Amino acid sequence: MGLRGAPRRGDRHARGAGPTGARAASVRGGGPRQRRSPLAPEAHALRLPVRLRGGPRVTENGSSEVDLSIVVPAFNEEQRLPASLSRIAAWLAARTPPLSAEVLVVDDGSADGTARVAQDSATPAFPLRVVRHDANRGKGAAVRTGVLASRGRWVLVTDADLSTPIEEVEKLLAAGTPVAIGSRAVDPALVKEKQPLYRVLMGKLFNLLVRVLCVGGIRDTQCGFKLFSREAGREVFSRSRVDRFAWDVEALLLSRRLGYRIAEVPVLWFHVEDSRVSLGGGAQAYLDLFRIRRTVARTLRESPPPPRG
Repeated sequence: MGLRGAPRRGDRHARGAGPTGARAASVRGGGPRQRRSPLAPEAHALRLPVRLRGGPRVTENGSSEVDLSIVVPAFNEEQRLPASLSRIAAWLAARTPPLSAEVLVVDDGSADGTARVAQDSATPAFPLRVVRHDANRGKGAAVRTGVLASRGRWVLVTDADLSTPIEEVEKLLAAGTPVAIGSRAVDPALVKEKQPLYRVLMGKLFNLLVRVLCVGGIRDTQCGFKLFSREAGREVFSRSRVDRFAWDVEALLLSRRLGYRIAEVPVLWFHVEDSRVSLGGGAQAYLDLFRIRRTVARTLRESPPPPRG
């Protein structure tokens, strides 16, 4: 039995009100609305059919299930990953009410000790799995691997550097939509440490091309903080094909074509040095934009969405 609060494709009526100041911009229909997190205290009695204390439960088919999966794609992140995992663990330990969760670190063929430091962070109170790619396949491939391996009723994808603090997931949960994405563009005041000017300009050009070529109406597709309901995550990433940095655009276009509502939610964001985006990778992302619409159309012809109930 899944989380009753997890909206399905086309659900426009998820109830509740979000935290004060969270101004989610819904991309499909309607204006900004405030919603209560499906995991907020008031929601538990009404919308969670199982208790959250005591870890994952077992479903009818024998697989275990948790409230939230946190997917962290990582490539050569030995230095930054321990602090990020420590912060995630502290947030989970302090959250009231508690929720059952898992962290999946996807080591994308790292040449350093990324997998080792991730595994060293696991404790009985902090469930963590490491999934390894034998070779570097790209961030999109790592995200796909993590989402499809997850067991959560909600799945958060976050960057290894936690440039958006983990606590901001509450805002995405509060949006009440099958797909909710962190955005630096909805409220620029929440961008506390800005990127260098050249990266700001490159980002603006990229997002302009995204709106023209692929996904209109979304102001920031590239913030590395995205939440999917389990159904949306499975349907989107079982069809995704982009392995590198334009994976976000493909995932959002697939979400829209599959009928899932998307909320663009303002989140705190801090620029972190030592970016993993190379000039070559950035150029590849631009090239991918010109292929994504055609690729998504072909994918949906080959693997059409299931009929709506």
